[in-house]
Amino acid sequence: MTLTVIPTLRIKDIDIARTFYEQVLGFKVDWVWRASEDSPAFAQISYQATRIYLTERDEAASGSLLLIYVDNVDDWYRRILGLSVPVDTMPHDEVWGNREMQLRDPDGNCLRFCTPL
Repeated sequence: MTLTVIPTLRIKDIDIARTFYEQVLGFKVDWVWRASEDSPAFAQISYQATRIYLTERDEAASGSLLLIYVDNVDDWYRRILGLSVPVDTMPHDEVWGNREMQLRDPDGNCLRFCTPL
């Protein structure tokens, strides 16, 4: 059996979130849906095989935490630092066997980048 989980992040403004996820993290916006022109947006973004939903609707809580596993957290840190994006936690080794760094998207969702040691 196959299981696919797609996290949903609460956002306030699809245009601000879109700019952050596209320009800072390199995600692609696959689609944006609204029930009507002035209704809250619901979108899917992707990076390779990873998909995330973004919603302006109240169906998701603000301030979520995502662990994003990457090949080299230090490479991501240098990329993000070069774009002058604030980082909450610089790359460091954790006792549970990950090298990690953390930043927040414009809506306060925590994005923790991890590389297994």
